[in-house]
Amino acid sequence: MEGIAKKPRIFKFKKDVAFCLKMGLFLALVFAHHILGYSLPVSIFLLLGGAIALTGDRDEILTLGVCCIPLLTVFQYKYLLLFCIVIYYVKYPEDIKLNRYVLPLLILMIWELMHAMKYNFSLNEFLRNFSELIFCTFLMLNTYKQVNTEKLYRMFAICTIAMAMFVLIKQLEAVNYHFELVFQAGYRLGATEGSAENFGLGFNANALGYISNLSIAGLLQLFTLKKQRTIDYLMIFALLFIGTMTMSRAFLVCLTVLFFMFIWARSKGTIGKIRSLTSVIIILLFAYYVIQFLAPFVIENFMMRFEEQDISNGRSGLFLAYNKHIFSTAENAFFGLGVQHLGAKLRDLYGITKFAGNVLHNGTQEVVVAWGLPGLAMFIYFLGEMIHSAKQHKKTKKHSFQNYIPLLLAVLYVQFGQLVTSGIALLSLSFAYMALCTDFGGGEENENL
Repeated sequence: MEGIAKKPRIFKFKKDVAFCLKMGLFLALVFAHHILGYSLPVSIFLLLGGAIALTGDRDEILTLGVCCIPLLTVFQYKYLLLFCIVIYYVKYPEDIKLNRYVLPLLILMIWELMHAMKYNFSLNEFLRNFSELIFCTFLMLNTYKQVNTEKLYRMFAICTIAMAMFVLIKQLEAVNYHFELVFQAGYRLGATEGSAENFGLGFNANALGYISNLSIAGLLQLFTLKKQRTIDYLMIFALLFIGTMTMSRAFLVCLTVLFFMFIWARSKGTIGKIRSLTSVIIILLFAYYVIQFLAPFVIENFMMRFEEQDISNGRSGLFLAYNKHIFSTAENAFFGLGVQHLGAKLRDLYGITKFAGNVLHNGTQEVVVAWGLPGLAMFIYFLGEMIHSAKQHKKTKKHSFQNYIPLLLAVLYVQFGQLVTSGIALLSLSFAYMALCTDFGGGEENENL
């Protein structure tokens, strides 16, 4: 940011090490609580997160907020997002400028409030439902855009790998640490004990695969910036292994699209695209043989999932059922049910049936069920303002295709799951916004992590 004196490199190095140690302590407490079985109050994670934000600089506060994505099942992350906003504003009030980019959020919140006239309403739940979009809007209002991308993307990948390993350990514990048993037919790296509400390691396998893809997308951005290091290659291999172990078809589809988008964005000319494609194929083949060597059942199980008779796993039927709901009345199509207690409202309408007992598995459709077709237009407006806000603070005032890759990945992922009721999906917009703000055309170099 202009007007901020550059710190000596040795000082920056010490700050980076201190931040890594603080985040390491956070992960160590998660390990102690969920793996070693020490009884720790959940609030300790919130307090430690607040302390990290309080002692952090701009980059560290923003990185902490975005890193809530892989950590969100273990503590009250929505409150930490609020802490990050408040602490940042207290420390750097000159960075926050109220402008037009707050309008999409206000419009969506007012639209949701209108549903309170018809349905039961809780102010606390209302604010919780919008916490991720509030944080994303805070980023849009923040004039400090030159975030240390190396610190952000590497720390995000570290947190993702750590949480995946914790989930794996819990699953190994359930089979008395017989490693070979977790790779038998039907195994998926994902949900273990607890849920987001109970603050356990309650990752859905598809969500864990998506977070792995986001992490890979971030690390690939460092390749475009020519800031990759050996650890980045190692983490990409680890994330490919983790994603594959989830047996998530959405992960594999999104990963394929991700790599092809990366090749298209990074390569210049036919020769460049061929070289990039060759490199990606080599990486994927290497990852394939590593997985085959360490866990051959993983590949076999993946193939079995794609050979299932209903490759949509029942989602096509759900999609048609919810479409029938949307267009059954004008009110459903143009007003919706509201986000708050959406599942309960559907059960009240249809009873405990297969339709009402299954959550929506298409994020675009979910927005329409919750807010109607006008709500979908409002959400698209929010995304458009995200793009415009980031562009205004780039030196070139333009975006390259690389800037859009995480956002396109997020849009693709939500077509397989939820959007407005998913903390992971909504908060990943903040990750995508950071990528939109990255200047791939040059500019001031970030210090290394």
